[in-house]
Amino acid sequence: TISAAGIYLSGGIGSSSIGVISGLGFHLGLSIAYKSNLFSLTLMTANNFLSTMGVDNLYNYSSGYYGIAYGRAYRTTHSLLSLSIGLASSGVNYWFVYPNGIGPNPKPQIGLGVPIEGRAFLLAADVIGIGFQYSLDIAGTYCPSTFTICLVLGAWNK
Repeated sequence: TISAAGIYLSGGIGSSSIGVISGLGFHLGLSIAYKSNLFSLTLMTANNFLSTMGVDNLYNYSSGYYGIAYGRAYRTTHSLLSLSIGLASSGVNYWFVYPNGIGPNPKPQIGLGVPIEGRAFLLAADVIGIGFQYSLDIAGTYCPSTFTICLVLGAWNK
């Protein structure tokens, strides 16, 4: 049987994008479930380590957010499926590489994000599992959209 409360700690790596710029995304999340309610804290970072070709230059970005979300979850003994929406403090920093060197580093753009997060965790035992997490910012361009494969640690069974 599954207990009324569960704690899930997940960390993962995967793909990210802001607009047409793609990169690598990392996430760390803590989710607390009570019955079918899910409260989550998420830290997400994204970078494109390889420059993306623009018209006259190469451009790079680093981005991230930390936020809190509430959602609903379907939980079984060996799985969790959830959909959450939340608020996040987010920011993005772009820089350009011109043919004659690195260009000016513009001021980071910081704002409020509204990420929608989807999770699918497959739990092999009451301590460890694997999963997927998808995040999409519906408020603007400050949060990266990410899809990560993650390791899940936690306690959820009686």
